[in-house]
Amino acid sequence: MSPLLVRRLVGEGRPVRVLERRPSDAFDGLQVERATGDVTDPESLRRAADGAGPVFNLAGIVSHLERDSGLMQAVNVDGVEHVLTAAREA
Repeated sequence: MSPLLVRRLVGEGRPVRVLERRPSDAFDGLQVERATGDVTDPESLRRAADGAGPVFNLAGIVSHLERDSGLMQAVNVDGVEHVLTAAREA
């Protein structure tokens, strides 16, 4: 999740839950709930989306290398499907 978007949402007084693949300091000092997971892991998305309102997905891989095509498929296509499913089921 983009720190810029998170700051804006928090600034508007919205409750925010961020999904992080691994803990980072990107959201330190912001009133956010943190969840650990990955767009390639549907179960982690279901846990993160449980009870959530609107869901923003900013995950994506950009590459022109053939060797990255599997990763791009997993994140940009399958990952979006997983996010949409988790959001729909929340």
